[in-house]
Amino acid sequence: MKLLVQILVMLLFLPHSVAGQTIVFTQHGRVQSMSTNARTEVFRGIPYAAPPVGNLRWRAPQPPQSWNTVRMCNKWGDAPYQLSPNLPGNKFYRLEFRDTTRTIISEDCLYLNVFMPKGVRNKMPVMVWIHGGAFWTGRSYGIEFMGDSLATRGVILVTVGYRLGIAGFFAHPSLAQEAGTTGSGNYAFMDMIAALKWVRDNIEAFGGNKDNVTLFGESAGAGSVQLLLSSPLAKGLFHKAILQSGGGYRNIIFPVGRKWVQNFGKGLMKYAGCNSIDELRQVPMRLLDSLTLRYASRRWKIPFVWPTIDKHVIAESPWHATRRKHEMPMPCIVGYTKNDLMHCIMKRAAHNWAKMRNEQGDSTWVYSFDRSLPGHNGKKPGNSGAPHTAELRYVFGTLALSWRPWRKADWELSKEMITYWTNFAKSGNPNSNGVPLWEPYTKNKRFVRHFDVPKDVR
Repeated sequence: MKLLVQILVMLLFLPHSVAGQTIVFTQHGRVQSMSTNARTEVFRGIPYAAPPVGNLRWRAPQPPQSWNTVRMCNKWGDAPYQLSPNLPGNKFYRLEFRDTTRTIISEDCLYLNVFMPKGVRNKMPVMVWIHGGAFWTGRSYGIEFMGDSLATRGVILVTVGYRLGIAGFFAHPSLAQEAGTTGSGNYAFMDMIAALKWVRDNIEAFGGNKDNVTLFGESAGAGSVQLLLSSPLAKGLFHKAILQSGGGYRNIIFPVGRKWVQNFGKGLMKYAGCNSIDELRQVPMRLLDSLTLRYASRRWKIPFVWPTIDKHVIAESPWHATRRKHEMPMPCIVGYTKNDLMHCIMKRAAHNWAKMRNEQGDSTWVYSFDRSLPGHNGKKPGNSGAPHTAELRYVFGTLALSWRPWRKADWELSKEMITYWTNFAKSGNPNSNGVPLWEPYTKNKRFVRHFDVPKDVR
């Protein structure tokens, strides 16, 4: 009888289907998926932490409130409040990432999404995506990184929303004192760590393997992955890493000193006419964003809402962490695009970092995305080069959701990249039968996998 009860309890908490959808028991309540196509489904807008609003603004994320009924996960969670929703203002990016999806922006933004193949499976590898956007813009969902193509390759994809701008990085001595930590700021990274803990505690209920988690991101997301590689608070929460256009040794994304950001915070509080953190918490975020930009333009030229070496979440610069072998040991992929931001710096940073990690015994592969995107002005002939973010649609297999006039070779290139990325998530090695050999980058063999289409079809 005791064994029967144990079996019934186990079956109760396994994912089960209702009218073609899947219901999963998480630690805080039941969630129900929605179908995206015949092979995959998605749980949209699962809260992994309490809304960081009111008294929880500029505090470490707290557990979400539990719920008793089945939560229908058919709507995206609100996007993080943004310092400027128009960043980047470049015409290319406005065209590239135009999206008809209705977006609500608010401080209540700590939600994640889970894409998975249909059908109950066990011990599937997990990929956790950290979006880019210069730590000022972005969201956990977008047509360029929908997860259906990755999920059909036998992985579970989790995409994470986190606090941005002044909400995610405001630092002040009073906040450090209030939290009992050595520094303040870095709430965005605390959010990412909370999401990784949610994966650790809940992903097995979705059929995932909590001991096989790949953390990957692009631009600021890649920089975040690298900073978390040496964060004392992230140890053991992921096991492989992919850094797309934002990682490496002495890259363009780096944390700034604690004194600088706290001095900025003290000045901003005074500029806002507030005498305490509690008063500043009452200022509407839209007004606070405006005040931040105005104060920065008058006194500091740039707003210090940026990763900080706070000796709590981020103990040291990533350069020191690499040299001192303080990064978590794990296999990594790092890369850049042919026409990336500060391409020479990106390229050198990736090569040097991979060489150093391989010398330390951590297999690391390097890529360069070289494909010039077809069709710059609407659908007229031409190309856009391979700018920053150019590889995203290929990695996620979302070419069909773009206006660009893709060719058959683009679809084949996307298939190849998805194979490498999911192979790596499964085994820690991107190679398998059916794709060209991709060798690690070492001092003696500086191998770079160049992703492009054949010259005769460009």
